[in-house]
Amino acid sequence: MSVIVGTYADQEFTFSVNNGICAGTDNVIVHFLETPTAYAGDDYTICGNVASLTAVKSVSGSTGQWSGNGSFSSASNPETDVTAGSFGEVSFTWRENVGICLDEDNVNITFIQEPNPTVTTVYDNVCGNTAEIEVVNVTASGSWAAYYEGAPLSPAPDFESGVGAEITNVTIGNYPADEYSRTIEFIWTETSQQNGVECTASATTWVTFSREPVASVGPEDAAEICGSCFTFNADTTGSGWAIGTWISPNVIATFDDENIPDAEVCIDPLGSYGDSAYVSAPFIWAMRNTGCTSVDTMFLTFYKQPEANAGLDDKICGPDYELGAVYSLVESANYSPSGMWSVYEKPIPSSSADINPTSGDTVNVTVSHYGEWVFQFRENNSNLPSCYTTDTVRIEFVEIPIISAGDDQDVCGTGTQMQGTPGGFNGTWIPNGMSYDDYNDPTTEVSSPSYGAIDFIWLESNDICSAKDTVTITFWRQPEATILTDLEDSTTCGYTFCNLRAESPGSEITGYWYTESPATMFDDPFDVFACATVPTYGYHDFYWIEETGPDLEPGFCTDTAGPLTIHFIETPVANAGIDTLFCGYSGYLHAFPSTGTGVWSTPSEEVVEIESINDPESYIESDILNTGNPTYPYFTLIWTEDASNGCTDKDTVHVIFARIPISDMDIIPPKCFGEPATIAAAEDTLQQYTWNFFTGAIDSTTNNMAGGEYQNFVYWNSEDTLHRVSLIATNSWGCQSPITIDTVHEPSIPDFNVTLFSDTCMLDKGGIIFEDTLGNNAFYWLDTVVGPAAGTPITTVYNLPTGDYYIGTSYLTENTAHYAYYIATFGTQYCTDTVLYEIEPIGMIEALIEVSAATDLGSLVAPEASVIFLNNSIYDNVGKRCEWHFGDETTEKNCDAQVEHIYTEGGCYEPYLIVMNRDLPECRDTAFLETCIPVDNSSEIEVPNVF
Repeated sequence: MSVIVGTYADQEFTFSVNNGICAGTDNVIVHFLETPTAYAGDDYTICGNVASLTAVKSVSGSTGQWSGNGSFSSASNPETDVTAGSFGEVSFTWRENVGICLDEDNVNITFIQEPNPTVTTVYDNVCGNTAEIEVVNVTASGSWAAYYEGAPLSPAPDFESGVGAEITNVTIGNYPADEYSRTIEFIWTETSQQNGVECTASATTWVTFSREPVASVGPEDAAEICGSCFTFNADTTGSGWAIGTWISPNVIATFDDENIPDAEVCIDPLGSYGDSAYVSAPFIWAMRNTGCTSVDTMFLTFYKQPEANAGLDDKICGPDYELGAVYSLVESANYSPSGMWSVYEKPIPSSSADINPTSGDTVNVTVSHYGEWVFQFRENNSNLPSCYTTDTVRIEFVEIPIISAGDDQDVCGTGTQMQGTPGGFNGTWIPNGMSYDDYNDPTTEVSSPSYGAIDFIWLESNDICSAKDTVTITFWRQPEATILTDLEDSTTCGYTFCNLRAESPGSEITGYWYTESPATMFDDPFDVFACATVPTYGYHDFYWIEETGPDLEPGFCTDTAGPLTIHFIETPVANAGIDTLFCGYSGYLHAFPSTGTGVWSTPSEEVVEIESINDPESYIESDILNTGNPTYPYFTLIWTEDASNGCTDKDTVHVIFARIPISDMDIIPPKCFGEPATIAAAEDTLQQYTWNFFTGAIDSTTNNMAGGEYQNFVYWNSEDTLHRVSLIATNSWGCQSPITIDTVHEPSIPDFNVTLFSDTCMLDKGGIIFEDTLGNNAFYWLDTVVGPAAGTPITTVYNLPTGDYYIGTSYLTENTAHYAYYIATFGTQYCTDTVLYEIEPIGMIEALIEVSAATDLGSLVAPEASVIFLNNSIYDNVGKRCEWHFGDETTEKNCDAQVEHIYTEGGCYEPYLIVMNRDLPECRDTAFLETCIPVDNSSEIEVPNVF
């Protein structure tokens, strides 16, 4: 039933029920609240981005809230200031609330961006009559004006890009000749206008124009100087009224007068040149007028002048001399000194001197004639060869006697004749203990009391110069060779004979063994007691040769004894092969026969059988295994070879027969998918196991006492549940088992019956429901931001926003046969996993509108201005409701794809469309047009009657 009350207040109503004489009643209190009518105030336009909002409450005691694109001083106060988030028309909504009853109204405020021009340079100085002025941060139209001493500048200046240009060159007219500068004020005025409201601002820059002098260093702007001083010659024509100054920016310099055009400048010779012997520096001639300066640069290069030093006078024996000058400009990383030698005076005009090379401080000179010579040294500055000085040195060359003591010679015996050649001066042989027939005769006879190399020296003298030459004569002893080996000792077994004996040759005599047999090797061919190894068996002749004399003159003094004939007989060399281990009870021997007849034997023939005793590669078989057998740790096999004539040899080899291991496996499958399986070798005491887990990865391993990895925990990172593994076992004797291949069965992850609910309009409407009717699985919430507390057991979770959520699960392993093993090994028989679920959004409404191409926006005239709007909104398959606002205070609720509206009055209208979820009104979107719709009022033309 419905009820209407007369006032807004709390009303109590009683409901009675009668049943015969029995009655019952109950009371209910209803709160009747007045529905407010919100009023946000009138639309208006304002300069800047701050406006005052003046809403009016319709119900006393109601509350309200402002919203919109801006920052509010007090959003709950109907009269407050707001700072807009953007310029242009901004809509603010006033919502008035009375309990659960509410109403909204909008106010549209147009914010005009106030001009805020700024000049880049407030004060500037320029030379001449033209300057560049610039204003930035311009948002509207503006113009420049010029003022001099508070009054408009006359004649007006020329703005090259126009008075409305933000950046332009401005040129002022000429001013009196006796006035050297003038300051002009330039003002930029900028105005923006909208809806009849104007906003104005200005910016000012002051420019001082100065008359510009012209600086010139003269017709030449560069010079090179050998020395440290230079005189300038600047040209001041036409600018003599300005102040001139010479400036040295880079080097220390002194001027006789730095303010005159023809000043003399000198640089500091000690610190200016550095280590390069020159310095290049600019010198600036500056002409100044107040803040206006003109400069020109003179580039000077000063070269340090050297001081040549040719060295000290000298006297030398022979025609060769090393001239040695001393550079005054020393070598450095940045300078290489240079100089040149030449002949200044010579003893006779026809003489000549060869100076090689002619450049450099130290050179060699060879003269054609002896006597006094004068040489000149010129030291240049390498950077400027025309900058130099010279110095001379006097050298006297004295002839050296040219002599020869003769060629060195070897003599077999103790006497010889000297073969000296004199140089024309007095000479003599220097005593050395030898016997001379005549000391002053260069070809005298001499004799030596001993053997060996003796030096003989011939000496001649001329003034201070002497010459001597040495000849070495070597006296050699005559040898006598003798072999001491008996003929009865002339046979040997094998390739080697070690009884070659000879008599010692004595001092300074070399003896050696010789044979014509090719490839014969001696242990020491120079030893009187030697061994010889021949390449072939049979008869070989040997000789003992003694010789003395020079190394490169064989046979100078020699004697030979022999031949000694030796007979070499071949001896067999037995090789039974290497010690061998056979895996199992049989194998093959491998001897290497040399010569003669070979035969196998063994002291263990009661348990070892040799199939063919004369076959070096015979098959062998044992009745027992040696490994772990204290009685037979190994078997000894003997290979004997006999070459007759007492030449025999034998060799032994040790043979071991070892057990072959097995490679069976024990497998416990994984407790859960992705967890490790237990894989162990059945024979778990071996030293080596060769596992192949193919695609599996090892989690951990277990080693036995011998270091073998007999047990592995292996897991797989794939979706397969069947995994192949293989094993080869190797024992400590290196015997391998056959390969064993097996399959691991990994349990799969169970499928969970889950229902997901999407998040409608992204308003936290998502949900998850697990439908586990048998209770075999447990689920735990893991997200720490939304939903129940992390770790809480769940079956359903609602009110979830769009996003990804991790759910923990737990269930019993399907391999219950290994239940106890899993608890003992891993501490649990349960499987745990983490599952990721995604809550997706749905019902995302997007409002889109445009004006139909059939509407000509340039020809809309009231009162029949028909506009066709197109509704292109996206509803995302949800129930919708549409509300058109045409900007002329009319609305229409229509979700048609095309809507027509007629404007009856002129204006520029800003329509918009609100689209909302029919079942969830707070899920909404609003679409606006980019520009307003212009509608003109109709015009009437009255034609007068001329009759």
